[in-house]
Amino acid sequence: MVFIIKVSLDTKKIRNTSYLKDLLIKKALKNKCEIYFFNYEFMGKNSYHFILTFVFEENEELVANFIRFVKTQSNIKFESIVYENGNYELMYASTMYLKLMDKDMSKDYIKKRKANTLFKNDSVIIKALLKHY
Repeated sequence: MVFIIKVSLDTKKIRNTSYLKDLLIKKALKNKCEIYFFNYEFMGKNSYHFILTFVFEENEELVANFIRFVKTQSNIKFESIVYENGNYELMYASTMYLKLMDKDMSKDYIKKRKANTLFKNDSVIIKALLKHY
């Protein structure tokens, strides 16, 4: 059982992605991140996002600590938060992520979000993500 968090860095707005990438990795490892990897996602002719994926052990407080840290950084967006326990349980999806998803899955997520019935919707992780400073 793990939590998977995907964040994106807009390479047009960030000059030194390697510094921010290293900072995120260091904070993730401090919060018991088990695995991390990254890739680029092309958005248009000359536009791409740097995507970092972090896999955390099942400890909601440590994951929430990482989320709180990421929220203090500018030009970083959360793309998705997933709980994986044999089933793929989408806890959060950004607008951009929803556009890339299968239409039926996207509609199902939106329906559950509106009905306030998303998986672990009341967890400390989602509260940390949605809390405004």
